[in-house]
Amino acid sequence: MLRVALSQLKTHYRRFIAIGLAVMLSVMFLSATLMVGASTNASLGASIGEAYRNADLVATPRNGNPFSKAAVDAAASSPAVDQSYAERSTYVTFEANGEQFGRLRNAAPAGLEGAELVSGTMPLKPFDVLLDAKTARHLGLDPGSTMELRGSGPEEKAIVTVSGLVQPTNDPFASSAAQLIAGGTVLDAVLGAGTGHSGAQFSGVQFILKPGEDVAAAKEYITHRMEAAGAEGPVLQTAQEKVTATVAMLSGGQDQLTIVLLAFAGVAILVSMLVVSNTFSVLVAQRTRELALLRCLGRGARRSAAR
Repeated sequence: MLRVALSQLKTHYRRFIAIGLAVMLSVMFLSATLMVGASTNASLGASIGEAYRNADLVATPRNGNPFSKAAVDAAASSPAVDQSYAERSTYVTFEANGEQFGRLRNAAPAGLEGAELVSGTMPLKPFDVLLDAKTARHLGLDPGSTMELRGSGPEEKAIVTVSGLVQPTNDPFASSAAQLIAGGTVLDAVLGAGTGHSGAQFSGVQFILKPGEDVAAAKEYITHRMEAAGAEGPVLQTAQEKVTATVAMLSGGQDQLTIVLLAFAGVAILVSMLVVSNTFSVLVAQRTRELALLRCLGRGARRSAAR
């Protein structure tokens, strides 16, 4: 039987090569599809996670309404909190080789600042700003350059000095516009003189917990303090939970690219199955004729089967 099998393999090796290639290609296609899907989600998660990479907990409003200064202060004063950063942001326009559009946010404490300084210094004066290096190269700006930032109203403006350049972010929520980082004074100026820091509103809060603090207990306690200060349903998540939830929101819970590629992988597997089925059908048919010929020559059923 072994000799017959080896003889069949030597005689019809092209068929067996075709089977091997079909199986190998379908498996490779399926594996590559799953790898692309995982890599896409990982890349998106890494881009979104840039803003939270130093935080232990992230608080965001459940209903989209920003947090008040009172709610932020109540959370920051929690015994479990070591450092906190309440983010304020707005969009501004400025003149630099034509009118430009940018997203301005307040600078975070050193432990929670996600921006990486490329050149220059962090903001040291009230009207210093950081600018992303890509925009600076495009506009021909350097540390020491000055420009006027303008908000939505005629009085909402500030003359600022670029103190340093930072690495451009990959965050899909911020990478479409120039990225500017400044202190609260600049935010107050472009948001309106009547806003004032006491009336400021914050889109989210990041926390670094003290060593040894229980994350679940800290979530519950900070949530309680923020609700007592007037925050409506704050959502407390770890940085990883926040990134996972944001990726799910952006993808709608589905990775369309992976679904499309899986459809092609399914076609490849179907073709592989047809090739294998067809090849074995031909081999069985040939083997049947060989056994019938041996029976005609007088070989018994048991000896023909053994052969």
